[in-house]
Parts: sequence; C-alpha cells; structure tokens
Amino acid sequence: VIRISKEYFLKYMKSVGGSEINLTLREQDRARDRDRALKILRLHKNLFERDLSKGDVLFSCGEDGKSLFIVENGEIEIKGETGKHILNVNAGSICGEHSLITGQPRNATAVCASNECKVHEMAAKDFFTLYNSSPSMKLSFREVCFRRDFQKAIAKKSGKDFSTSVDDLRKAFDAIDLDQSGSIDLEEVKVLLRSIYPSLSDDDPLFSQVLQTLDIDGSNSIQWEEFKKVFS
Repeated sequence: VIRISKEYFLKYMKSVGGSEINLTLREQDRARDRDRALKILRLHKNLFERDLSKGDVLFSCGEDGKSLFIVENGEIEIKGETGKHILNVNAGSICGEHSLITGQPRNATAVCASNECKVHEMAAKDFFTLYNSSPSMKLSFREVCFRRDFQKAIAKKSGKDFSTSVDDLRKAFDAIDLDQSGSIDLEEVKVLLRSIYPSLSDDDPLFSQVLQTLDIDGSNSIQWEEFKKVFS
C-alpha cells in the first residue's frame, strides 16, 4: 500500500484534467455510490416477492408506475417503447425506477429473459423515503434512471437495439453530436430526449439532470471518452 496525501492527489487530478485515469476514478467513485444505494434498497423489509418464468412480462410501456423492482435472481430484459432491446438487468440491480423518479408513465417493457426470475417489489412511498434521505441517494438513483433513458432515446432514434460495442457507440455519439464539435451539449441532449419526452418544456430541469449523469468530468458537456466509459 502506498500512502498519497490528499493535497498531492488533488493536485495530480487537476493536472491530468479529463484524461483516462481521471475519468476512471471519477466513474468508480460514482459506481461505489450507486452500489451503496442499491444495497440499502435491498435491505428494506417491506417488499413483496414475485416469481416469473421466461417470457413473463413484469411491467409494460405506458402503464402507470407505482412501484419499482429489485432483481434477486435471473435477468430482466428492458425493451424500449418500439420493442428494441435496451439492456438486461441482473441480480442486485433494479428496474421500474423511471416512473417513480420522473412521474411519467413507464417508457419501457420488462420481461423475464432467463428460465426463472425472482424480483422484490417496493412500493413508491417506501422508495421515496430512501430516495429523499440524502443527496447522494437521490443522485445515485437518478444516474441509473437517466442513463437508461439516454439508451432508450438512442434506440428509438436509431431504430435498432442498443449496442455496447465501441463501433456502434461511436456511431451513436456522432449522430447525437449534431454540430460535429466532438462533444454533446445540453441542446443536443434536448433534441435526443424529446423523442421519449415530447411534452417537456424547453427549460425543464430534467434535461440538465440527464446531462449531469453522463458528464463525468464536470465540463457541462459529454465527451466521447465519457460516453464510451458509461455505456461500453
């Protein structure tokens, strides 16, 4: 173990700017906060257990969301409103958080993708008790929700399943970067997200909140390296 003073560490981080190691450390710090939030969620006792078989639908796009689900066993596939694959949610993670956090109807369908799935359902009131318990908890769940919304919007815009390959991510990034500046700014985030949030006003804070969840280095824009690190 090598001991490094806080002063030296902060000086070093400042000197490397948005380099790979800087982004990696910042994203690892966020990931630890998200893992901690999920662990606290799973400790809640007032949960309802549900068992599903392959192909069973947990919730459907367009429904009112009054709860979220913690995946205990198996994999839950999340499909966008056009039926395109977004991601698989594995044991230990959550799904159905979008409606609770945004107050919007569900914008995805969740289906059991393994032979058997077991989930624990948490009521909205219990979730909000934890969600509002600290700024860190709120930020962590927003990151889960809004990063997934970005994936859903990309899948809808492209008409394809969301792919995590570097080549496909680069194509998606370039398609969002309308002015080809090499970064995605707030206006470009708005253009993309209006495909899944058509009724939001131009000054709705959700747009900037989504940007913040992907802006690892705090530059108020999304660089290619940040985009790749979050989604690959």
